[in-house]
This record gives sequence, C-alpha cells and structure tokens, in this order.
Amino acid sequence: MRQRITIYNPNSNNNDIIKKLDKKNLELALNEGQLPFIIENKYTIPNPSLKLDKIAKFRIHSVFNNIPNPLFPFNQAHGISIYMSPTKLSSQADIDEFYTESNLLIEELLGIKTTSKNWINSVNSIFYYDSTPKDLKFNYKLFGNVPSSSNSNFDLLFDGEKLTLRQLFNSIDLQFNKDSSDYKEIGVFAIDESISDTKDDLVLNGFRVIFDPLSDETENEGMLHKTMFHIKPRHRYLNKSIESTIKPNGLHPILSTKLQESKIIESDIKECKLYYYINLNKSLIFDPFQSIPQGANLTLNNGEKNLELPEYKINNWGNEILFEFENYNKTEIDFTLHSRYQLPNNETTSTEVFQSHPKVFIGCNVDEFELLSKSPFDTKGSIGGNYENYFTNDTVFYHFEKSSSDNLKIDIPHGTSNFENVNFITTVSIIFGIVIIVIPIFKKLFNTPRTTVAKKNE
Repeated sequence: MRQRITIYNPNSNNNDIIKKLDKKNLELALNEGQLPFIIENKYTIPNPSLKLDKIAKFRIHSVFNNIPNPLFPFNQAHGISIYMSPTKLSSQADIDEFYTESNLLIEELLGIKTTSKNWINSVNSIFYYDSTPKDLKFNYKLFGNVPSSSNSNFDLLFDGEKLTLRQLFNSIDLQFNKDSSDYKEIGVFAIDESISDTKDDLVLNGFRVIFDPLSDETENEGMLHKTMFHIKPRHRYLNKSIESTIKPNGLHPILSTKLQESKIIESDIKECKLYYYINLNKSLIFDPFQSIPQGANLTLNNGEKNLELPEYKINNWGNEILFEFENYNKTEIDFTLHSRYQLPNNETTSTEVFQSHPKVFIGCNVDEFELLSKSPFDTKGSIGGNYENYFTNDTVFYHFEKSSSDNLKIDIPHGTSNFENVNFITTVSIIFGIVIIVIPIFKKLFNTPRTTVAKKNE
C-alpha cells in the first residue's frame, strides 16, 4: 500500500512551519492566527483482494463538511453517494446477481442495507444517495493499516485494477512517522501568488518528504525535496456567496437560492452557462410540467417519474435533477416543489424531511483541456462524481462559497389518523351508503302489492 499526503498551506508561504524533521519523523505546525492546513490523505492499494464477479467498478463519496480549496475536488452533494458499474450482464439472472453483490458490498463497507429497488440509473452505473453522510467501516479487510477516521470527507474508488481512498480534512498541526510497512510521500505546498495570477494556472511551491520502508536510511531519507509544479484545476472557486432556504408554502414549498452575480474572465474560457444540480428526497415531487425554474432548461431527471404515488409507496431514494441556464449571471433561482402524501401520524401534524442543498455552479468549456487530467488531484473518471460525469472532459466548474453544510429541513403536512381508523370510517361509510340505497328498494318492493290490492277493491 502506498500513501500520498498532500498538504495545502493557504497562507502566503511555508516559512517556519517545520517543527521537527529527521529520518523517521516530520512535524508541522502553524503560528497563531494562520489559516489551517487542508490535507488530502490518499491511499492506493494495487490488486485488492476483492471477490467481485458482476461489479466492474464502484465509487463511494461521503461529504460531511464543506472545505473550499483550490486543489482537492470534494464538490459533491452533502451526504453519501454510491455508484456501482456492472460487468457485461447477459440475462436477468446476471442482473439479479449484480444487485445482490452491490447490496452486500455496501453493507460490508458502510453498514447500509439496501435492496435492488432502492437504486436509480446513472451514467454507466446504478446510483444510491442519502443526504446523511456515512463513515467507512475501517475494520473491513481491504483497508489493512489505514487508520480509522470519523466525520471526514472521503472518496473511495475501485477502477477494476486498484483501490484508491482519498480523505479530506484540515488541521493546524500534523505529525508523520516512518513505519515498517507502508510507503509515505508527504508534500507541503502553497500557491505562489507572484506567478499565479489566474485561476486556470496555479503554481504550487513547496517541498516533499519521503518515508520508504524498503530503502536503507540514506542521506535522502526524511530529507526535504524542494518541488514546484503547475496545475490547471478542473474545479475553481469564485469567492462569491450563495444561500439556499425553504419558503414554507403548505404542500408546495419553494426552494429559494440567492447567489452573487459573477463575471468570469480567464484566458482559457470559451463558453459558460449556469447549472443547478440537486438530489431530491423521495418525499418531494419534481413535476417537469410545472416545476422548472424560470429561465432553465431541464437536462437531467433520473429517478421516480410517477407523480401520484405517496411517499410510502416509493422504494428508491428520489430523483437526480440538473437544470441549465443560458444566463450565468442569475442572482436568484426559485424551485417550486410538490410534496408527496405522507403516512398519517397522531402525534404530529407534519413530517420532517431533510433535503441537501443544491449544487449551483458555472460550467465553462476551456482551451487546452487535456491539461486538466494531468493534475495529480483531478478525480474525473468514468463513474461517480454526481453532476461531473454528465459533462465533457473540456468542462471546468466554478463554485460558489456555501456557508453551511447542514441539510435543509422541510415540514410536510400529513393526516393525523391511522389506517385502522381510516378503514373503520371507510367501512362504516360504505355500509351507511348501502343502507341508504337498499332502503328505498325494499320500500318499493313491499309497497307495490298493497297498492295493487287497494285498486282491485275499489
């Protein structure tokens, strides 16, 4: 197993951050008042002992916290996103086995229990989402010496040949030690502002330290290797704010998003549009005939299409939706939602539903796009990434600064009875209706002979 630790120092330089360095130890710390380090911890396990027959690839990313940074892309929706890509499936039996294998794998990795009905289709894969992020079960056999970590963003990818785990967190002090089994490469970089004057070309200046258990303790072991390199990032930040809130409106709440007007001036930009991506909870209905925001074009709607079903009749998790706006300078987007009927409950008058924030970004086509994939931090692939996989390889994404990672709460009104009461009332109503219909019939049947006899007597 190989471990690559990349540390982004958002402060102006790396002066005085090394507190200890020898052949077996590296300690880093920031001075009081400085911005914390942002760390990508990457483990690579070649030829993992995965016994997968019907799964060709899988990817899981879990986002707990919003950590904006120019290097490490963790811009997926808050929560857990799981993608499973199959091998060639030639029969219904193969399809059933693929779902069974997928369900067993995520239960082992995450403790999540699913069935084949809980997934929706995505690009080259099936897709499961929950707005509550989950930790990996680090006691799973695959992870070996990887230390357990809780409430940290992670991205786990099996590409058919190797398993890669990326973790993202921040800290003001760090300690690294050489051990007897794993190769470690530690890089510490700051952006060289004297050279980097645009978002499309970042110059990283810093140093690397290598701890290799297979090498002798040579003079280079645990020593600094000064390093400078350029990257063309696929994900970029605008330093503009965005805020999404729920406007209560009975069974038709409005998801309102306000964003600062932005203007993108970069030398590599060709064309830009605004995009709105959301994983919609199954308690909420997207009506393609009534709910498209003003000025938007619907480009994606995966998931439940039946607009009439109540929430408790739906097995999958919801809908994956993407809107496109020609005008990327919009400052307000109102997305009208419709609520599905909930199970009645005598204890409350409404059901709490938690909805992740929409991902609103500007997507642009760029020149020299082949440089994007050459960045060691680029993660665009053939599976996963939420919205990312619906765009071509020459697209870059400009993100707004989101202030909160918490999910939005929506209160959906529901009935205050239960099925027993409803069935009783319905049964009584039906019996009462039958009685009303039957009584006149009986009256007519029994009154007719008397009338006939009376006429004869006259």
